[in-house]
Amino acid sequence: MDLPVEYPAWQLIIDTTATAILANGAVLSPRKAILGGSVHKGGALSDPVVFDRLRHTITLNNSSYLPLPDDGFVPPSVGDDAGVHGAIAFGVDA
Repeated sequence: MDLPVEYPAWQLIIDTTATAILANGAVLSPRKAILGGSVHKGGALSDPVVFDRLRHTITLNNSSYLPLPDDGFVPPSVGDDAGVHGAIAFGVDA
């Protein structure tokens, strides 16, 4: 069952996801975080309103501690097949 974007649980999901992204960013220093696959399809995260709230929460929680590019948090450009494309690219580079 998908939760509507105005459902209060989405803020908890957004806060938790933002914390995980920032924690990984502090350790790994990625140039971009691509949120796709089952995370992206898990209900309203693919909704632009929720995705913008996630970006805003990441920026707010970061407090300018880590450098964040303007386009650093994006959905996959290849759609729902991001995992498959990533696995193929990884295999080709091996």
